Amino acid sequence: MAMLKAIALAFCFGRMLVAAQDYTFIKCSLSPRDRVSHNFPHARMGSNTQFSGNWCGYVAQTNLSNPAPYSVTKVSGSWIVPSVLPSAVNTACAIWVGIDGSGSPSVEQIGTSHDVTNGVANHYAWFEMFPQGSHNLIGFPVEVGDSISADVWYVPVSLVPGPGSLFVLKITNHTKRMYTVVPSILTVDVKRLSAEWIVEAPFLNGTEPLTHFSNISLFECIAEVNGVSGAINNPSWQNDSMNMVSPSGAPKSVASPLSVDGKSFSVIWDSN
Repeated sequence: MAMLKAIALAFCFGRMLVAAQDYTFIKCSLSPRDRVSHNFPHARMGSNTQFSGNWCGYVAQTNLSNPAPYSVTKVSGSWIVPSVLPSAVNTACAIWVGIDGSGSPSVEQIGTSHDVTNGVANHYAWFEMFPQGSHNLIGFPVEVGDSISADVWYVPVSLVPGPGSLFVLKITNHTKRMYTVVPSILTVDVKRLSAEWIVEAPFLNGTEPLTHFSNISLFECIAEVNGVSGAINNPSWQNDSMNMVSPSGAPKSVASPLSVDGKSFSVIWDSN
């Protein structure tokens, strides 16, 4: 069984290495991250918009009212590391792509964080396989202006004997031509209901104040659902935009309409 799992991992890495053969692989150490990144109950605002206390961006599902389980197999997206403004209080912001989290008990996600602690901005990469803990990717470079892309890829159970679902998470810094890959197995029933492209106010003893970033553009946003690969607005599935609001309903960040090709949008910081 161990040998078959090793073969499955080698198969995954082989496909990814071909795509990144002119980039340098970074072997990162993992450090537990105190923040948690997953969605909290949200409500619908009109026909195709939701609001959330901690998410802003887009969600894609086979059907928004009754999404098909085990349908999402891959999600990818890119963004530019934003510059952030200092604040009198500590703030946090996470940009990520992932599978699940909207109406499911697990989240498989990878991205970057942009926090301000004691007036100092910190930019770093991380991943989370909720309900397992979140981890920082120590040694992966993240600086303002860097072009980042991230992928979350489900590996079919037929390649991984035994309990659990295997996911391979990859993050790439195109500016510095470096990448790292994280294989991870979740033993809970992973529904794979949704694909997400999200800017988030993470949770640490409550939803943290959102870092002031002005504008974050996400682009090259692609999902694979039921074997079909396409942009967020692919007609083979449905999508929802999601705006972040305070407990009183005041806007914290707003997602723009999708670009014509459905692969890009912006998240605009608003007063919180």
